[in-house]
Amino acid sequence: MSRISIDVTDEEHRLLKAKAVLKGVSMKEFLVGPALAPASDDGESALAPLERELDRRIAESAKIGPSRRASLRLSSAN
Repeated sequence: MSRISIDVTDEEHRLLKAKAVLKGVSMKEFLVGPALAPASDDGESALAPLERELDRRIAESAKIGPSRRASLRLSSAN
């Protein structure tokens, strides 16, 4: 299991803890749950914006071809 640490002020910590308590969940569930949720209320997965951006970049790079760096890498590999 991995651990993630973030620096927050004492006031921010109290606020996060209070919000978690009000929702009846642990701090971990409160902080990590939304980020890992399979879909938001509108049915969009949390990764959907990233997937759209990556699709856009892939389509754009297909139009303009490989970069000079990629071309150099490919030519040196042969």
